[in-house]
Amino acid sequence: HGPVIFGDPERDDEVIAARWALTEACHDTDAMLDVVHATTAAEAREGFREYDSVSGNFCFADTAGDIGYQYAGRIPKHAPMLVPVPGWDGEHEWDGFVPNVELPAEENPARGYFITANNRTTTPDYPHYLTYMASRFRADRLNELLGAQERFGRQDMRQFQADVTSVGARALAPVFAAAPVSSGMPTRVCELFDGWDGTLAPESAAALAFDAVCEVLTAGTLRAFLARVAVKVSVTPYEERRILIDQIEAGSTLMLPDGAGWPQLIGGAIEEAAAALVSTFGDDASRWRWDARHVMRWRHNLGRQPELADALNLPPVGVGGDGTTPFATTSDSDATVMAGVSYRQILDLADLNGAQICIPPGNSGQPGSPHYADNIDRWRTVEYHPLFIDWGDIEANAEARQELVPVPGD
Repeated sequence: HGPVIFGDPERDDEVIAARWALTEACHDTDAMLDVVHATTAAEAREGFREYDSVSGNFCFADTAGDIGYQYAGRIPKHAPMLVPVPGWDGEHEWDGFVPNVELPAEENPARGYFITANNRTTTPDYPHYLTYMASRFRADRLNELLGAQERFGRQDMRQFQADVTSVGARALAPVFAAAPVSSGMPTRVCELFDGWDGTLAPESAAALAFDAVCEVLTAGTLRAFLARVAVKVSVTPYEERRILIDQIEAGSTLMLPDGAGWPQLIGGAIEEAAAALVSTFGDDASRWRWDARHVMRWRHNLGRQPELADALNLPPVGVGGDGTTPFATTSDSDATVMAGVSYRQILDLADLNGAQICIPPGNSGQPGSPHYADNIDRWRTVEYHPLFIDWGDIEANAEARQELVPVPGD
């Protein structure tokens, strides 16, 4: 079934082997050539369907006004398998691969747009198993924004990419505001949630308090519940937050200690979080800020070495949003941002030379270059620089030219 990744076949009765779809030849180069040479959305779709190793969501459009969505990749046909299964009984074998024409796809929907933001893009009747994990929050918020009007310009796209509203936080705000707490700072924290719209702005005290309360709740419910499971389960902090919000919204008691209810637990979490916030940020809640805790650290892979850290790593930057907002800044349990948007673009199919992009922290990977970190502020404030398409504009704005020539004799 594949390479042994755990155990010794010569010593152990059972070992774990990993079957992988990409042990067979891939056709990604052919796919990429077809995509970049496509002149219509239909031709682009055929190119995306050739991808084997690059599995994921692709959205595309052409200058004729056609838009399309295509899920790509070599997807095994099998029942859901969330834990290792017996490979010797013949009951869990793959039934080949999902035909490319049966992978999720859509074209020119009546709503006029597609959204792929780590959300499930299939309906419950889709016949093939793709994944067991999906997150709805960013897609839900983008649907709100895109459904609010019919025509959009470049500035609208910028505002959408900068949006820091969490529909999950907004849903829990009234629940947190009504939690039973003692007077004093816990009551003040509840007041922060009263009428809060879930906006995780950098200067937001409510966002800071919300994260602190959710962290206490997660420790006392989800993590305690998983600790009792016989099979060790690895859950990322972002997945923890998704599960917590879904469980509270659903009123589920699955993860709760015996005899406990959500109002009681939320009230206790607010009490504990309030004390921790006062200890760290002071007793004036009006001065609390989300970006004082929610910080992006730009670290080079080689910056782990102390002698290279100053040259390669960049100063930390406080930011808004979190992993549930369109301005995606996924945090660890201590609110340190682990991941963010690695590339932003705004493309106008009626004016391709007006494309705007941002690559953080800069366009150069060379320390010492003026472009090594010059996009950090653009990334943080959701600003852009031009991506010229016309060759005349490219030459007019070029800073330097690099020419590769063969070495004589080679």
